[in-house]
Amino acid sequence: MLKHTRNLITILCLLVCQVALADLSGDWQGKLNVNGSQLPLVIHLSQTEEQFIGTMDSPAQGVMDIPMTMVEYDDNKLVFEVANLGIHYEGIQNSKNQTIEGTFIQGAPFELNLTRKQTVKTSNSDDLVDLFGQWGGTVEIPGNPLSLIIHINNENGVVQASADSPDQNATGLAVDSVTLKQGVMTFTMEALGVEYSGTLSEDKTVISGDFTQQGRTFKLVLNKGASPKQVYERPQLPTAPFDYHVEEVMIENQPADIQLAGTLTRPKDPKKVKAVAVMITGSGPQDRDETIMKHKPFWVIADHLTQQGYAVLRMDDRGVGESTGDFKTATSEDFVTDISAAVDYLKQQD
Repeated sequence: MLKHTRNLITILCLLVCQVALADLSGDWQGKLNVNGSQLPLVIHLSQTEEQFIGTMDSPAQGVMDIPMTMVEYDDNKLVFEVANLGIHYEGIQNSKNQTIEGTFIQGAPFELNLTRKQTVKTSNSDDLVDLFGQWGGTVEIPGNPLSLIIHINNENGVVQASADSPDQNATGLAVDSVTLKQGVMTFTMEALGVEYSGTLSEDKTVISGDFTQQGRTFKLVLNKGASPKQVYERPQLPTAPFDYHVEEVMIENQPADIQLAGTLTRPKDPKKVKAVAVMITGSGPQDRDETIMKHKPFWVIADHLTQQGYAVLRMDDRGVGESTGDFKTATSEDFVTDISAAVDYLKQQD
Protein backbone atom coordinates (compact mmCIF):
# COMPACT_ATOMS: atom_id res chain seq x y z
CA MET A 1 0.00 0.00 0.00
CA LEU A 2 1.22 3.48 -0.80
CA LYS A 3 2.66 5.47 2.09
CA HIS A 4 0.18 8.29 1.76
CA THR A 5 -2.69 5.77 1.75
CA ARG A 6 -1.52 3.93 4.86
CA ASN A 7 -1.04 7.06 6.89
CA LEU A 8 -4.02 9.05 5.69
CA ILE A 9 -5.64 8.95 9.06
CA THR A 10 -3.27 7.55 11.58
CA ILE A 11 -3.45 11.00 13.34
CA LEU A 12 -4.89 14.44 12.38
CA CYS A 13 -4.56 17.85 14.02
CA LEU A 14 -5.92 21.30 13.24
CA LEU A 15 -4.55 24.68 14.28
CA VAL A 16 -7.01 27.50 14.66
CA CYS A 17 -6.15 31.13 13.96
CA GLN A 18 -7.49 34.11 15.86
CA VAL A 19 -10.47 34.76 13.58
CA ALA A 20 -14.18 34.82 14.18
CA LEU A 21 -15.02 31.23 13.28
CA ALA A 22 -18.56 31.09 14.59
CA ASP A 23 -19.80 29.70 11.28
CA LEU A 24 -17.48 26.69 11.64
CA SER A 25 -18.74 25.58 15.06
CA GLY A 26 -20.19 22.12 15.15
CA ASP A 27 -19.56 18.76 13.54
CA TRP A 28 -18.50 18.20 9.92
CA GLN A 29 -18.24 14.93 8.05
CA GLY A 30 -16.91 13.77 4.70
CA LYS A 31 -15.32 10.85 2.88
CA LEU A 32 -11.93 10.43 1.22
CA ASN A 33 -11.96 8.29 -1.91
CA VAL A 34 -8.65 6.43 -1.63
CA ASN A 35 -7.82 3.87 -4.31
CA GLY A 36 -11.48 2.98 -4.71
CA SER A 37 -12.19 2.77 -0.97
CA GLN A 38 -14.01 5.42 1.02
CA LEU A 39 -12.54 6.58 4.32
CA PRO A 40 -15.03 8.56 6.47
CA LEU A 41 -13.80 11.53 8.51
CA VAL A 42 -15.67 13.50 11.16
CA ILE A 43 -14.41 16.87 12.40
CA HIS A 44 -15.66 18.46 15.64
CA LEU A 45 -15.09 22.19 16.20
CA SER A 46 -16.01 24.25 19.26
CA GLN A 47 -15.10 27.74 20.42
CA THR A 48 -13.32 28.89 23.57
CA GLU A 49 -12.91 32.51 24.65
CA GLU A 50 -9.71 32.89 22.62
CA GLN A 51 -9.84 30.36 19.81
CA PHE A 52 -11.43 27.28 18.36
CA ILE A 53 -10.53 23.80 19.53
CA GLY A 54 -11.51 20.53 17.99
CA THR A 55 -11.07 16.82 17.53
CA MET A 56 -11.34 14.45 14.62
CA ASP A 57 -12.64 10.92 14.23
CA SER A 58 -11.77 8.22 11.72
CA PRO A 59 -14.66 5.82 12.47
CA ALA A 60 -13.65 3.13 9.97
CA GLN A 61 -10.25 2.86 11.65
CA GLY A 62 -11.62 3.01 15.18
CA VAL A 63 -9.66 6.17 15.93
CA MET A 64 -11.66 8.75 17.84
CA ASP A 65 -11.11 12.11 19.54
CA ILE A 66 -7.86 12.95 17.74
CA PRO A 67 -6.83 16.38 19.09
CA MET A 68 -6.56 19.24 16.61
CA THR A 69 -3.71 21.75 16.48
CA MET A 70 -3.66 24.23 13.44
CA VAL A 71 -6.17 26.07 11.13
CA GLU A 72 -6.65 29.27 9.13
CA TYR A 73 -10.00 30.66 8.02
CA ASP A 74 -10.42 33.80 5.94
CA ASP A 75 -13.02 34.95 3.43
CA ASN A 76 -14.86 31.60 3.55
CA LYS A 77 -11.63 29.70 2.90
CA LEU A 78 -10.61 26.99 5.36
CA VAL A 79 -6.99 25.83 5.37
CA PHE A 80 -5.46 23.33 7.73
CA GLU A 81 -2.21 21.43 7.81
CA VAL A 82 -0.87 18.46 9.74
CA ALA A 83 2.88 18.92 9.59
CA ASN A 84 3.85 15.59 11.12
CA LEU A 85 1.82 13.71 8.52
CA GLY A 86 2.54 15.98 5.57
CA ILE A 87 -1.16 16.83 5.24
CA HIS A 88 -2.56 20.02 3.69
CA TYR A 89 -6.24 20.83 3.20
CA GLU A 90 -7.92 23.76 1.49
CA GLY A 91 -11.66 24.17 1.18
CA ILE A 92 -14.26 26.83 0.40
CA GLN A 93 -17.31 27.16 2.62
CA ASN A 94 -20.46 27.83 0.63
CA SER A 95 -22.73 30.77 1.33
CA LYS A 96 -25.34 28.62 3.04
CA ASN A 97 -22.75 27.41 5.55
CA GLN A 98 -23.63 23.75 5.07
CA THR A 99 -20.69 22.42 3.07
CA ILE A 100 -16.96 22.95 2.64
CA GLU A 101 -15.64 21.79 -0.72
CA GLY A 102 -11.92 21.21 -0.91
CA THR A 103 -8.84 19.11 -1.48
CA PHE A 104 -6.98 16.95 1.02
CA ILE A 105 -3.32 16.50 0.07
CA GLN A 106 -0.95 13.91 1.48
CA GLY A 107 1.55 12.82 -1.10
CA ALA A 108 -1.32 12.96 -3.61
CA PRO A 109 -4.50 15.07 -3.79
CA PHE A 110 -7.87 13.66 -2.75
CA GLU A 111 -11.21 15.39 -2.96
CA LEU A 112 -12.71 15.97 0.48
CA ASN A 113 -16.04 17.75 0.81
CA LEU A 114 -17.27 18.33 4.34
CA THR A 115 -20.96 18.57 5.22
CA ARG A 116 -22.31 19.95 8.46
CA LYS A 117 -23.59 17.03 10.49
CA GLN A 118 -27.24 17.21 11.38
CA THR A 119 -28.88 16.13 14.62
CA VAL A 120 -30.14 12.58 14.96
CA LYS A 121 -33.22 11.94 12.82
CA THR A 122 -35.89 10.17 14.86
CA SER A 123 -39.52 9.37 14.98
CA ASN A 124 -41.45 11.20 17.73
CA SER A 125 -39.36 11.10 20.90
CA ASP A 126 -42.36 9.78 22.82
CA ASP A 127 -42.33 6.73 20.55
CA LEU A 128 -38.71 6.02 21.51
CA VAL A 129 -39.21 5.84 25.28
CA ASP A 130 -38.82 2.06 25.18
CA LEU A 131 -35.41 2.45 23.51
CA PHE A 132 -33.85 4.93 25.91
CA GLY A 133 -30.79 3.50 27.63
CA GLN A 134 -27.90 1.25 26.65
CA TRP A 135 -28.13 -1.79 24.40
CA GLY A 136 -25.39 -4.31 23.72
CA GLY A 137 -24.77 -7.25 21.44
CA THR A 138 -22.38 -8.89 18.99
CA VAL A 139 -22.34 -8.44 15.22
CA GLU A 140 -22.00 -12.06 14.06
CA ILE A 141 -19.29 -11.63 11.43
CA PRO A 142 -17.95 -15.11 10.56
CA GLY A 143 -14.47 -15.51 12.01
CA ASN A 144 -14.41 -11.99 13.44
CA PRO A 145 -17.45 -11.20 15.63
CA LEU A 146 -17.51 -7.62 16.88
CA SER A 147 -19.22 -6.38 20.02
CA LEU A 148 -21.39 -3.26 19.66
CA ILE A 149 -22.99 -0.92 22.20
CA ILE A 150 -25.77 1.52 21.31
CA HIS A 151 -26.63 4.50 23.52
CA ILE A 152 -30.01 6.22 23.05
CA ASN A 153 -30.98 9.05 25.39
CA ASN A 154 -33.38 11.97 25.63
CA GLU A 155 -31.67 15.19 26.64
CA ASN A 156 -34.04 18.13 27.09
CA GLY A 157 -36.39 16.75 24.50
CA VAL A 158 -33.64 16.05 21.96
CA VAL A 159 -32.79 12.44 21.17
CA GLN A 160 -29.07 11.68 21.33
CA ALA A 161 -27.65 8.42 19.93
CA SER A 162 -24.16 7.02 19.56
CA ALA A 163 -22.38 3.68 19.30
CA ASP A 164 -19.23 2.06 20.68
CA SER A 165 -17.16 -0.74 19.17
CA PRO A 166 -15.12 -2.05 22.13
CA ASP A 167 -13.13 -4.55 20.06
CA GLN A 168 -11.91 -1.69 17.87
CA ASN A 169 -11.38 0.71 20.79
CA ALA A 170 -13.87 3.09 19.16
CA THR A 171 -16.35 5.12 21.18
CA GLY A 172 -18.86 7.83 20.33
CA LEU A 173 -19.50 6.65 16.77
CA ALA A 174 -22.19 8.76 15.13
CA VAL A 175 -25.69 7.32 14.84
CA ASP A 176 -27.61 9.41 12.31
CA SER A 177 -31.16 8.15 12.72
CA VAL A 178 -33.23 6.07 15.15
CA THR A 179 -36.86 5.04 14.69
CA LEU A 180 -39.35 2.70 16.35
CA LYS A 181 -42.48 1.90 14.36
CA GLN A 182 -44.89 -0.95 15.03
CA GLY A 183 -42.32 -2.76 17.15
CA VAL A 184 -39.50 -2.49 14.60
CA MET A 185 -36.44 -0.49 15.63
CA THR A 186 -34.05 0.90 13.01
CA PHE A 187 -30.86 2.90 13.17
CA THR A 188 -28.33 4.13 10.61
CA MET A 189 -24.66 5.15 10.74
CA GLU A 190 -24.12 6.96 7.47
CA ALA A 191 -20.34 7.46 7.79
CA LEU A 192 -19.85 3.69 8.06
CA GLY A 193 -22.59 2.67 5.63
CA VAL A 194 -24.48 0.85 8.42
CA GLU A 195 -28.20 0.08 8.54
CA TYR A 196 -29.94 -1.97 11.22
CA SER A 197 -33.49 -3.25 11.52
CA GLY A 198 -34.72 -5.37 14.42
CA THR A 199 -37.88 -6.43 16.21
CA LEU A 200 -38.41 -5.34 19.82
CA SER A 201 -39.51 -8.19 22.12
CA GLU A 202 -42.79 -8.02 24.03
CA ASP A 203 -40.98 -7.43 27.31
CA LYS A 204 -39.00 -4.64 25.57
CA THR A 205 -35.59 -5.97 26.64
CA VAL A 206 -34.33 -7.60 23.42
CA ILE A 207 -34.07 -6.43 19.81
CA SER A 208 -33.39 -9.16 17.22
CA GLY A 209 -32.44 -8.12 13.72
CA ASP A 210 -30.02 -7.66 10.85
CA PHE A 211 -26.94 -5.44 10.75
CA THR A 212 -26.06 -4.44 7.19
CA GLN A 213 -22.83 -2.71 6.16
CA GLN A 214 -21.91 -2.01 2.56
CA GLY A 215 -24.13 -4.77 1.20
CA ARG A 216 -23.19 -7.48 3.71
CA THR A 217 -25.73 -8.55 6.34
CA PHE A 218 -25.02 -10.11 9.74
CA LYS A 219 -27.21 -11.06 12.68
CA LEU A 220 -27.21 -8.70 15.67
CA VAL A 221 -29.23 -9.25 18.83
CA LEU A 222 -29.24 -6.28 21.22
CA ASN A 223 -29.95 -6.74 24.92
CA LYS A 224 -31.05 -3.77 27.00
CA GLY A 225 -28.51 -2.71 29.59
CA ALA A 226 -25.93 -5.18 28.33
CA SER A 227 -22.30 -4.20 27.87
CA PRO A 228 -20.89 -6.97 25.63
CA LYS A 229 -17.52 -8.36 26.53
CA GLN A 230 -14.61 -7.76 24.21
CA VAL A 231 -14.30 -10.66 21.82
CA TYR A 232 -10.57 -10.57 21.21
CA GLU A 233 -7.51 -9.63 23.19
CA ARG A 234 -5.04 -7.92 20.87
CA PRO A 235 -1.73 -7.35 22.72
CA GLN A 236 0.36 -4.74 20.93
CA LEU A 237 3.67 -4.20 22.70
CA PRO A 238 6.25 -6.99 22.83
CA THR A 239 7.50 -7.50 26.36
CA ALA A 240 10.87 -8.58 27.72
CA PRO A 241 12.60 -10.91 28.14
CA PHE A 242 13.25 -11.35 24.41
CA ASP A 243 14.69 -14.50 22.87
CA TYR A 244 16.80 -12.40 20.48
CA HIS A 245 19.41 -9.65 20.65
CA VAL A 246 18.24 -6.01 20.90
CA GLU A 247 20.88 -3.40 20.09
CA GLU A 248 20.61 0.39 19.99
CA VAL A 249 22.65 1.75 17.07
CA MET A 250 23.71 5.08 15.55
CA ILE A 251 24.07 5.18 11.76
CA GLU A 252 26.14 7.81 9.98
CA ASN A 253 24.79 9.44 6.86
CA GLN A 254 28.07 11.13 6.00
CA PRO A 255 26.98 13.08 2.88
CA ALA A 256 24.15 14.65 4.90
CA ASP A 257 26.28 15.00 8.04
CA ILE A 258 23.59 13.51 10.26
CA GLN A 259 23.20 10.55 12.58
CA LEU A 260 20.22 8.22 12.50
CA ALA A 261 19.27 6.50 15.74
CA GLY A 262 17.82 3.03 15.45
CA THR A 263 17.21 -0.38 16.96
CA LEU A 264 18.63 -3.58 15.49
CA THR A 265 17.01 -6.85 16.51
CA ARG A 266 18.54 -10.16 15.40
CA PRO A 267 18.55 -13.85 16.33
CA LYS A 268 21.07 -14.81 19.02
CA ASP A 269 22.73 -17.32 16.73
CA PRO A 270 24.24 -15.48 13.72
CA LYS A 271 24.02 -18.70 11.68
CA LYS A 272 20.24 -18.61 11.99
CA VAL A 273 19.82 -15.20 10.38
CA LYS A 274 17.74 -15.85 7.24
CA ALA A 275 17.86 -12.31 5.89
CA VAL A 276 18.14 -8.68 6.95
CA ALA A 277 15.46 -6.02 6.61
CA VAL A 278 15.36 -2.24 6.86
CA MET A 279 11.96 -0.84 7.84
CA ILE A 280 11.05 2.34 5.94
CA THR A 281 8.59 4.74 7.56
CA GLY A 282 5.66 6.36 5.79
CA SER A 283 4.96 10.00 5.05
CA GLY A 284 5.45 12.56 7.78
CA PRO A 285 8.04 12.50 10.58
CA GLN A 286 7.96 9.10 12.27
CA ASP A 287 9.87 7.48 15.08
CA ARG A 288 11.40 4.04 14.66
CA ASP A 289 8.23 2.34 15.94
CA GLU A 290 5.82 4.45 13.83
CA THR A 291 4.09 5.28 17.11
CA ILE A 292 0.46 6.25 16.66
CA MET A 293 -2.26 6.50 19.32
CA LYS A 294 -0.18 4.38 21.74
CA HIS A 295 0.33 1.69 19.09
CA LYS A 296 3.82 0.81 17.85
CA PRO A 297 3.27 -1.18 14.64
CA PHE A 298 6.93 -1.26 13.54
CA TRP A 299 7.96 -2.70 16.90
CA VAL A 300 5.28 -5.39 16.60
CA ILE A 301 6.39 -6.27 13.05
CA ALA A 302 10.09 -6.26 13.94
CA ASP A 303 9.43 -8.54 16.92
CA HIS A 304 7.55 -11.02 14.72
CA LEU A 305 10.14 -11.02 11.93
CA THR A 306 13.07 -11.40 14.33
CA GLN A 307 11.42 -14.41 15.94
CA GLN A 308 11.19 -15.90 12.44
CA GLY A 309 14.95 -15.51 11.92
CA TYR A 310 15.31 -12.04 10.39
CA ALA A 311 17.63 -9.26 11.45
CA VAL A 312 15.54 -6.08 11.44
CA LEU A 313 16.71 -2.46 11.56
CA ARG A 314 14.22 0.33 12.26
CA MET A 315 15.20 3.98 12.68
CA ASP A 316 13.89 7.36 13.80
CA ASP A 317 13.45 9.64 10.79
CA ARG A 318 15.98 12.48 10.52
CA GLY A 319 15.07 15.19 13.02
CA VAL A 320 12.82 12.80 14.98
CA GLY A 321 13.53 11.11 18.30
CA GLU A 322 17.26 10.65 18.75
CA SER A 323 18.16 11.23 15.08
CA THR A 324 19.78 14.50 14.04
CA GLY A 325 18.95 16.58 10.96
CA ASP A 326 15.92 18.55 9.81
CA PHE A 327 12.90 16.64 8.56
CA LYS A 328 11.00 19.69 7.31
CA THR A 329 13.66 20.76 4.80
CA ALA A 330 14.41 17.24 3.54
CA THR A 331 13.28 15.93 0.16
CA SER A 332 12.50 12.41 -1.01
CA GLU A 333 16.03 12.21 -2.41
CA ASP A 334 17.38 13.05 1.04
CA PHE A 335 15.35 10.27 2.63
CA VAL A 336 16.74 7.85 0.04
CA THR A 337 20.25 8.60 1.32
CA ASP A 338 19.09 7.81 4.88
CA ILE A 339 17.90 4.36 3.84
CA SER A 340 21.03 3.86 1.75
CA ALA A 341 23.13 4.63 4.82
CA ALA A 342 21.16 2.00 6.76
CA VAL A 343 21.76 -0.61 4.07
CA ASP A 344 25.47 0.23 4.01
CA TYR A 345 25.59 -0.11 7.78
CA LEU A 346 24.08 -3.60 7.65
CA LYS A 347 26.48 -4.65 4.91
CA GLN A 348 29.36 -3.83 7.24
CA GLN A 349 28.08 -6.13 9.98
CA ASP A 350 29.30 -9.71 10.35
